[in-house]
Amino acid sequence: MELIKGGVITADFNELRPLSMPMNRRDHVHGALDIAGGDGIVLSPVDGEAQGFVIFRGVEPNVQVRNWGQDEKPDILSLPWREYWQDIFGAIIVIIESGTKRLHILAHFWPSKVLDHDPSFGGPFHSVYYLEERAKTRWPSHILMTDEVYVKKGERLAPVGNAGFTTGPHVHWEIHHQADKLDDYSKRIDPREYL
Repeated sequence: MELIKGGVITADFNELRPLSMPMNRRDHVHGALDIAGGDGIVLSPVDGEAQGFVIFRGVEPNVQVRNWGQDEKPDILSLPWREYWQDIFGAIIVIIESGTKRLHILAHFWPSKVLDHDPSFGGPFHSVYYLEERAKTRWPSHILMTDEVYVKKGERLAPVGNAGFTTGPHVHWEIHHQADKLDDYSKRIDPREYL
């Protein structure tokens, strides 16, 4: 199975991070694969429930509130990936395997490209809604989500993107053992298991 037909791995699972630090100060492994090139269309690596979404986090310019957990809706607090900031990861497609309940996070998509606005592409995500909208004095979470859909292995999900903090168009792919809890970097599942 290829995540992107003809794509190549540009950052390995065990690559030391953060790249901005000298090698002797990099304190964790990537815990994901970055794949770029090929035909530029990301395919589902597994069958399962999928939900594309974007998270925006911030505060009003003149308000110094930094406690993100305060007053957030329970349905946001229940998302283990709620800490994935939009300016780092762009739009995210989440797939939960139906059998094992493993969690796949695919990142760096442009929000408009996750949503199927182009009938010739035929992606699975069609509707979008706010999980939480802007509050009066703060903006703890602003999350746009699509309805859940069932995706088949090899189904076209979205064009590859470079939204967020990237060195160019690619998909960031990480896998966690359970859908309700994120693994530490080194304890994640190496996506090569699916290639």
